[in-house]
Amino acid sequence: MGPERKEELAEQGVRSVQDFLDVDPSEMATQTSMSEEQLRGWKITAHPKSENPTTDTDGVGPVTERRLEEIGVSTLADLAQVNPNTADDQSYLSRERLGALRGKAERELDIEPYFSAN
Repeated sequence: MGPERKEELAEQGVRSVQDFLDVDPSEMATQTSMSEEQLRGWKITAHPKSENPTTDTDGVGPVTERRLEEIGVSTLADLAQVNPNTADDQSYLSRERLGALRGKAERELDIEPYFSAN
């Protein structure tokens, strides 16, 4: 996040990481020039647990962890942002299973579920 974005957030009262974690990306997107998806991605990576391994997610054991790593997903932040519709062809995980795991990672990171098909 560049200085212009930080300044724009500061104008909205966001002056610390904790302030940012408390922000609703969809609401903040209406008050700034930043998109909801952009704000959501930053919020995920700013979370203290974002770099935790996927095995911190209920239902991810060694086999699932290996399959996730094969598609480039190794942290909770990665899992919370994975697109279940594109990963299906690259892994042995179904879209439904990957979507469920993504939802669990989002909850672990205190992020409202959001999925854009774009």
